[in-house]
Amino acid sequence: MNYVDVIKHLQIETTTYCNSFCPGCSRNINGGELNPHIELEHMNIDTWKKLFEEGIIKSLSLNGTFGDPLMTPSIIPMLKELADMNVIDDMVSVHTNGGMRSEKFWYDLSKVLQRFKKHEVVFGIDGLADTHSIHRRGTDFNKVINNAKIYIEAGATATWRMIVFDHNVHQVADCKELARELGFKYFSLKPSYDKTLYAKKYKQLPEATLTRPATKVFNELLKYEENFYRMSNHFQPGEYKTEEFNNPKDCPWLHNLSLQVDAKGRVWPCCYISDDGNNKVKQTMWSLNSLYKKFSEDFNNINKHSLKEILSHKFFTKHMDNVWNKKSSQLCEWCVNRDLTFYKAKA
Repeated sequence: MNYVDVIKHLQIETTTYCNSFCPGCSRNINGGELNPHIELEHMNIDTWKKLFEEGIIKSLSLNGTFGDPLMTPSIIPMLKELADMNVIDDMVSVHTNGGMRSEKFWYDLSKVLQRFKKHEVVFGIDGLADTHSIHRRGTDFNKVINNAKIYIEAGATATWRMIVFDHNVHQVADCKELARELGFKYFSLKPSYDKTLYAKKYKQLPEATLTRPATKVFNELLKYEENFYRMSNHFQPGEYKTEEFNNPKDCPWLHNLSLQVDAKGRVWPCCYISDDGNNKVKQTMWSLNSLYKKFSEDFNNINKHSLKEILSHKFFTKHMDNVWNKKSSQLCEWCVNRDLTFYKAKA
């Protein structure tokens, strides 16, 4: 596999900080204290610029494994720098719970994103005032909605993405109508990755058990998904692919011509491998200790090598092919075969 010739999109984690305690997130323990293997850090602006200086990357999403990108202190200057570089000719997508920052920040974010050809902020809003915070623990629904209003009224594009649970399933239609009223351009639904999530009592947050609805119920709700921006040709929500690619490995990330970058600037094949690589407690074939025994230290670090050099390294040119051909990674097999990969298609 020649990654250097096909990769066009990066999913970047610019921070491991977050203001929420979602029980399904690997950054915390059952919606409580921080997992001991997480290092709290922000990506610096020099690391950020190195990812784009060769002009390989045409689109990106800011969507962390451990953090919310809008917790990054310098995220506005970073986006301004990227806009000045004029290398992105496709989508810039920012995923957030939307529950942080000042009104001025959301206005400034709206203005800088409008400098790109296509953009969106994907707000994770999981219900209405009485249900949203059951999953998005520590966020305030009214603050999220107010932030979204400021951002949208300043002229930028927003998507409302709702994770459906049994406790909010009855609110899907009302959430869609509110999204329409507020000026969101797209309303989408997503199932929980886990059938059951347990949230323990933590600080002022109550104990809760969250369950996802049956597949049939979820699929019936998909009729509520809508693109309110259908008449426009210049924006298609969530589309990052710049070309078609015949992917013999059935890797979802390769299908999207995409790689993951962690807050330290390390480049990974996907967010799942990045998660394992950054976990100093759980040792797997993807752990840094394991990889450094086979490859040189910092072989995938953008601060040490250019993106072309990283993608030309034998980890990407040979090792990943061997992993696929031998089916030696349980993580990859789980990803390709997990039910949720094709959850929507299983009516």
